[in-house]
Amino acid sequence: MRGRPHAYRDILYPIGLVWVHLTLSTSHERASLDPLEVLFVRQVMRRSVLTLQQGSNLQGLLQTVDQAGSTQRLFPVIDARGSLIGVLTRKDLRNIEGRAVTLAEVIRRHAVTAFPDEPLRVVVYRMAETGFTQMPVVERQDSRKVVGIVSLADLLQARARDLEQERRRQRVLKLSLPFGVTPGPIAPNRFDGST
Repeated sequence: MRGRPHAYRDILYPIGLVWVHLTLSTSHERASLDPLEVLFVRQVMRRSVLTLQQGSNLQGLLQTVDQAGSTQRLFPVIDARGSLIGVLTRKDLRNIEGRAVTLAEVIRRHAVTAFPDEPLRVVVYRMAETGFTQMPVVERQDSRKVVGIVSLADLLQARARDLEQERRRQRVLKLSLPFGVTPGPIAPNRFDGST
């Protein structure tokens, strides 16, 4: 700015401030958009869920779980109508292996659930409050109809995807800005009476 007429300084200085302000506010807005606020359960939940039938014998359940070979650790237990009546964990199933107990004796009847339209932040808080890191996802209109499962791992994967997308955006922004190029001089104001 040194050596330029006063009029240039008055023009360039505010433009520079606006650019810096826009750059900082845009970066700040991106940083403040927490994916836990803008992502919903339906976007990260697993829809392919192994459910257990209420009337099944325990040995059959153990075989079903072993054959499925999935990483699923929480199993919704449903009745003949397909309604959620409780949950069992893989650990619960291992603890009852070889014992003479019924499914009704070991089922956790008061399952902590999530809804597909809930923000992930709500689910994170619910996980922290209850200590459960997996929960069945049920329809809001029919709170006993299982439509998926959401886990802490799903939430962390969503966060990791968001961070990777942000890194890509930052790389693109850096590459798209010309390095070392400064804005050229602005033509003199022709409206001040000078020619």
